[in-house]
Amino acid sequence: MRMSLRYRFILAFVVFTVVVTVAFGIIAAQHLSAQLHREYRRRAIDLAAHATEEVLETEAFGVRHDLVLLVRNLLVGDVIYAQVVLGGEAVAERNRLPIDLPVMPSPERVTVRHVDGGPLGLPPYLDVVYPVEDALGVLVEFGHLITPEGRRRLETGVRGYVRLGLSLESMEVEMRRQAFQLAGIGVGLMTLGILIAWGLYRMILGPIEHLSAAVRQFGSGNLNARARVRSGDEIEALANEFNSMAHAIVHQRDVLRRTNEELQRANRVKAVFLAAMSHELLTPLHSILGYTSLLLDEVNVRLNESGRQYVQAIQRAGKHLLALIENVLQFSKLEAGAERLHLTRVSAAEVVQEVVESQRPLAEGKGLLVEAEVEPGLTLWTDATKLKQILLNLVNNAIKYTERGRVRLRVLNRGGTVRFEVEDTGRGIDPRAREKLFEPFARIEEAEGGGEGGVGLGLVVARRYAEMMGGTLSYESAVGKGSRFWIELPKEGPNREP
Repeated sequence: MRMSLRYRFILAFVVFTVVVTVAFGIIAAQHLSAQLHREYRRRAIDLAAHATEEVLETEAFGVRHDLVLLVRNLLVGDVIYAQVVLGGEAVAERNRLPIDLPVMPSPERVTVRHVDGGPLGLPPYLDVVYPVEDALGVLVEFGHLITPEGRRRLETGVRGYVRLGLSLESMEVEMRRQAFQLAGIGVGLMTLGILIAWGLYRMILGPIEHLSAAVRQFGSGNLNARARVRSGDEIEALANEFNSMAHAIVHQRDVLRRTNEELQRANRVKAVFLAAMSHELLTPLHSILGYTSLLLDEVNVRLNESGRQYVQAIQRAGKHLLALIENVLQFSKLEAGAERLHLTRVSAAEVVQEVVESQRPLAEGKGLLVEAEVEPGLTLWTDATKLKQILLNLVNNAIKYTERGRVRLRVLNRGGTVRFEVEDTGRGIDPRAREKLFEPFARIEEAEGGGEGGVGLGLVVARRYAEMMGGTLSYESAVGKGSRFWIELPKEGPNREP
């Protein structure tokens, strides 16, 4: 699942705060634990040193029986046991725990040992052993006055130790209390981090999200969408620029829509005009062609050779004009969307023969050879009239722009498609004319200069007919060597499975 920028930002900030808080808590807890351990260790040593001082004083004044009272008085607070060993004998001992305190050899220095509760479930404690050596020097060091009798008693030497057990329960309670405080501080820091993250989001990412939402809505088609940002910084400036751009786009869209409507109206008027004029021209043109046929057949008249040539010229011009008018009519129907397909099973050979025979006189008049090559029995599901019109336009153009040589019409079976090729040995298409080759009313002779007249609709109609039938029209040409146009149509018709 994709996470939004808002939640990614807040999550990153919270994770950072948690990591910092946890790291701070661990470091603080370790520091606190070490400090408490040092404090309790120092306290245990100080307490043992004080007890050793009392033992030496008692020994100096010869009142050893007071050591029992001394040991009893030591068992207060965290002290859980006390033991006084002199001359290898435990002279006083008191213990709150069910543990043995065996007599050990007198140590040479102070030892402090941390003891866990162990399997008995006892609380952890510190075991401190403080040696009693050089008693006289220790008393002098402590600043006590010693009588001559006590000095004599101590000069013989006193060896032993004082052993204390200091419970760490109070230390653990303190550590738990400090841990709770640290946890509270951590929760506070995390809460503060979340609040800071939310505040930063509101100040920085909030305006960006508002701007992004406005851009998405505008891109989805809501042209009234605008960014309402009041951050007083560069983001607000960017939002204002977007609003200005959106307003300009809407204005341009309205202008383009009005222009397009005007162009569509003009195009409809043009189409109606062309259709009306073409129909009006067809009637007198058919009469002219009919009378030229009667004249050439010498019905009720007799023509000399010059008169026959004149009538033939009139007939050729009339047929050319008829072809131009038919192209205009076809284009007008295409523009108006009035053309419909009439699909039937068509014989490729029959269509090719009709096209070649209708264009052969025009080719022979220019001394050109017209060839046809088609596979016998090849059929396809298409509109016969539109296919014939495409081939007529292509062959007519090939003859029109070829001065010598030949024009060949070839049909190729390509499995699921049928390819109709018209190839000539004419002058080819100038590169300057190729960009406008399939534009309405753009004539090749305008770019090349010269050539027979036309309205520039033959190739336009051919391509649109080919696309209506589910095919394509393409070409290749080399200047001075000729051109090759071809259409490729589906054998089983448009939008049908072969």
